[in-house]
Amino acid sequence: MGLSRALRLYASLFAFALTAFLMLTLFAVRKRWPVLSWSVRCIARIPSLKSWIEKRYLMVQSVENALFDFHHKTPQAFWGKFFLLILAAQCMLFRRCVLILWLMGVKIGFFSALVIEA
Repeated sequence: MGLSRALRLYASLFAFALTAFLMLTLFAVRKRWPVLSWSVRCIARIPSLKSWIEKRYLMVQSVENALFDFHHKTPQAFWGKFFLLILAAQCMLFRRCVLILWLMGVKIGFFSALVIEA
């Protein structure tokens, strides 16, 4: 049974939008666009948050510059840490899967849970 035309269209539009967002993000990092600083400045326009944000703006800008420098000056270390974060996230997702299945009363082995999570 195939998908309806509308569902295929929405899935294609979602995939295109996600790919465009990823490409824009990569381009922004490569060009060192201050996206975080800009976002914080936009949030600072909210009157109730203005003073709280202004106190922390320099810290946000410093962290953003450190992240850019880390990516551009030591790319090998950056990608190593990136891989470790992905691995940690996958481990947490695996643990979540095992916990949910255990709470449901399903007795499952390590490799079965790994396959279900994958």
